[in-house]
Formats: sequence, C-alpha cells, structure tokens
Amino acid sequence: MMVSTIYYIIGQYCRNYRLIRLRLTLKEVEKGENVKALSSFEHGRSSNITHLLKYVEQCENNQQKVEFLEGLVATIEGV
Repeated sequence: MMVSTIYYIIGQYCRNYRLIRLRLTLKEVEKGENVKALSSFEHGRSSNITHLLKYVEQCENNQQKVEFLEGLVATIEGV
C-alpha cells in the first residue's frame, strides 16, 4: 500500500472522529489558526503527524483519549 493512502486513511479516521465523537469544527480543533493545514491532514495531503495531538487535546477525558488512540491503532493495523 502506498504511503499516501495510509495518510489518507489516518486523516479520514481523524476527520470522522472530530465530526462524530468530538462534534467540533476544524476551527475549534485548530483554535482558529491554520485551518487549511488541518484540512490537508484530514484529506491525506499532509504527513504532519503532530496534528494527531490536536485531536487528543480536544478529548473531554482520559477515556475518550484512549478511545481515540485505540481507534487510530486499529485503523493503522487494518491498512
């Protein structure tokens, strides 16, 4: 599998988690800064994995953080 496909799948996981579980906009996750960069990450056009921390920071509690990270690992393993 191509690396770009892996980034796309990870980005889609993060996007879905943001919309469904966190119920936040790109602006809210990015705190009004560089929304285009985060959007690029969610669409697989950016390999900057430091964006993952933004999703973890937005989780409401430790249980939600674990849920996000377990889902991320399952997504990567499924690739």
